[in-house]
Amino acid sequence: MLYTHMCSKKEFLKRCQKQKACLTGVFACYRKSMAYRSDELLQKLKAAGVGERPIIWLSHSMGGLLVKKILLIASKDQDMQDIVKNTQGVAFYSVPHFGSRLAEYSVNARLFLFPSVEVKELSKDSPALKELNNEFLQFAKTKDIKIINFAETLPTRIGSMMKLHVVPVESADIGIGDLIPVEVNHLNICKPKNKDSIIYRQTLQFIIDRTFTGKK
Repeated sequence: MLYTHMCSKKEFLKRCQKQKACLTGVFACYRKSMAYRSDELLQKLKAAGVGERPIIWLSHSMGGLLVKKILLIASKDQDMQDIVKNTQGVAFYSVPHFGSRLAEYSVNARLFLFPSVEVKELSKDSPALKELNNEFLQFAKTKDIKIINFAETLPTRIGSMMKLHVVPVESADIGIGDLIPVEVNHLNICKPKNKDSIIYRQTLQFIIDRTFTGKK
């Protein structure tokens, strides 16, 4: 069972165990290409038994791009069909589906949040990201995979000089599912302060809906 570093992960894991679902979180902290890392992660997830139970993916920032790529790769591999079949939903937290202007800044600034040698793929209106998103949308609709999107509305301080809105709301909107803007920055969009946080409540409800009623 994998999980994100959300501050209330113990509660989510407790729910996950009771509902016999696999709560899977993917964050990007790698220095390899997106395609390479997605395939590598897919193999590790399969080896760990992911796919044997219902799956809900929680993904922050570039991790959401990896989740999309992982599921697309799995959909074309006969040995990975259990992962596709058991995917009940995906929650995206400030994922740059259509890129981020941070990719245009200095290497140090962009690697602070997107530590990948392929960060150029994250440039705003990147053709590669548009192609990935179009392919994933078709896949999600065909497989009836439910989506929820959270978007940051506050800028993130990067170093002592720069303050930047890392993923604009329009880039965090994948094009299907609910879009929930939240008054937090890029680093805190996946870290609800408490159980009253809209991030916590909406995520928990999304998990409950998917695990109790399936692909609702």
